[in-house]
Amino acid sequence: MILITLYSCRVRHTDSVLSYEKLENGKYVIQGALVNGEKTGLWLAYDKDGNVKVAEIYFRGKPHGEYMTLWNDMLVFLKGAQFLGKDEGFFEQYSDNGNISRKGAFKKDKKIGIWEEYTYEGKLNRILEYQKNGEVKVIIDNELELPVPKN
Repeated sequence: MILITLYSCRVRHTDSVLSYEKLENGKYVIQGALVNGEKTGLWLAYDKDGNVKVAEIYFRGKPHGEYMTLWNDMLVFLKGAQFLGKDEGFFEQYSDNGNISRKGAFKKDKKIGIWEEYTYEGKLNRILEYQKNGEVKVIIDNELELPVPKN
């Protein structure tokens, strides 16, 4: 048996425009869509050479969904997700050599659960547990030097 559900909706008129800024060399700096004056959908930010540096999704003017920031050589620097402008869900940060430097999760803009921190070489350095009462419990601490981002 196949069940088909039909939904109907009313579409309101909205003012939509493509928004962008360009450098003198014609390369984009930033581009995305504005609906009723608010950022909506995929927005991209570029470096001076035209390489994508940041990709974010917006809803009603606020970051909403997965995002990614890149190092100059196109390696991932940050990956995460947001819900109406607040960090929500997975989060990963990488060193400029491509190794993971920390990962964990957010709920309503606060770190939750297990977070792992790694050295520049990618060795596990610390495991922290962010508890509901706001305390942070150190589970493992190898006392290794943490990576320092170049940017």
